[in-house]
Amino acid sequence: MWLCRHLWDHYDYSRDETFLRDVAWPLVRDAATFCLDWLAERPDGTLAVAPSTSPENHYVAPDGEPAAVSVSTTADLAMIRDLLERSLDLQAALDRAERADKADDAWRERVTDALNRLPAERVGSDGRLAEWSTELRDAEPKHRHMSHLFGVYPAERIGPESTPELAAAALRTLTARGDYSTGWSLAWRVSLRARLRDAVGAHTALRAFLAPMPDDVPESPAMGPGGVYRSLLCAHPPFQIDGNFGVTAGIAEMLVQSHDSSREVTELHLLPALPESWRTGAFTGLRARGGVTVDTEWTDGAIDRIFVTPDTDRRIVVRAGGERVTVDARAGERRAVEGAVLANNVARG
Repeated sequence: MWLCRHLWDHYDYSRDETFLRDVAWPLVRDAATFCLDWLAERPDGTLAVAPSTSPENHYVAPDGEPAAVSVSTTADLAMIRDLLERSLDLQAALDRAERADKADDAWRERVTDALNRLPAERVGSDGRLAEWSTELRDAEPKHRHMSHLFGVYPAERIGPESTPELAAAALRTLTARGDYSTGWSLAWRVSLRARLRDAVGAHTALRAFLAPMPDDVPESPAMGPGGVYRSLLCAHPPFQIDGNFGVTAGIAEMLVQSHDSSREVTELHLLPALPESWRTGAFTGLRARGGVTVDTEWTDGAIDRIFVTPDTDRRIVVRAGGERVTVDARAGERRAVEGAVLANNVARG
């Protein structure tokens, strides 16, 4: 299910219709069909999954021992919901590109019905985002995995503007898990904090990820605090490349986000989690949803220049520091953005 999210993202950032037709749609449709077959109806009419786990994490069972298997964990339900929603998005995109098989109309109705009956994320009695379907005690309160925050990242179901209560609960979850963990987990936390507009927390996780490891670090796998080797490879012995790829994605999230975009309009949020120590900087070539390339420069916390280049004719709403500007750009045109978004103080950390 999680891997299918990458298929959607590849299409949404590229709008490659050949990839949509030949790769993304067949895989996502079949994965969604599997999930529809996996879901079971409960007496109250909602849908559930069983067995269900929250990857590698455990709760304390009634006998005092750690246990992992449950029913309808938040992680599983969040991934299923995202997969089903993205499958509808991909089907709609395919319908626009070339009419899909008429048999898919019944499939669409089945997906929509399942989405209406899936339980949503909830806030637990401790104020954190609930990880399990019932109130259970954590066996490892500082656990490195945060799969129940899938709705924050890589999905975008939970955010400080769209779902402020759930976003606040997600932040409490991150705080409870602590600032230090294995390297790849720290990379994950950079992206989670950035999505929640927590510049300080994202920067803290990034600095922890980049902490140099001693030369005598053991070569066998370990669960201790992360860091990087002299080569900058992620030090989750022997190493884990997903830490390096993940932290790069997290830095990009700190600089530009476009997850409120629609089918026709790209909404750019520039420097949404910019730390105070990054008051002057620039980036070029970052991609936004809808097939848009973004370049930005800023000095002493104020934006100097913004350029957007869409792959196709595109309306782009640029947001920074509380201001918005709308640009209608033509395919391949590197368009300078002017107006109130410039000279805004956007440093948050």
